[in-house]
Amino acid sequence: MSTTMPVVHVVDDDASFLVALARLLKAAGYAVQTYASAADFLAKLGDGAGCVITDLRMPGMDGLDLQHAAINERPTSCSSWATTSAGCSRALMSSYHQGS
Repeated sequence: MSTTMPVVHVVDDDASFLVALARLLKAAGYAVQTYASAADFLAKLGDGAGCVITDLRMPGMDGLDLQHAAINERPTSCSSWATTSAGCSRALMSSYHQGS
C-alpha cells in the first residue's frame, strides 16, 4: 500500500528565500513544492493534502488574499497556513480566524 506524503507548499516572491526554505524543509524530510507568486500557486492548486507557508507581502496578491482565495476555491486542499512577515498582527489574527 502506497501513501502519498503531504506536501509543504512554499509561496514567496524572494527567489533566494524560496530556495533556502525549500532546502531546509527537504533536509528535514518534507516533500516541498515552491511557487514564485500567489497566482502560480492558485493555478497549480490541486486536491492533495498539505500545508502552505506564504510570504505576507508579495506584489499582486498578498499572503492573506492568497489564503482566502485558496480556501474559497478548494476548502479541503490545504489544512494549515503560515504567513511570513515580521511584526504584522493583522496577518496573525486573520490567519487564525481562517482556521490556521
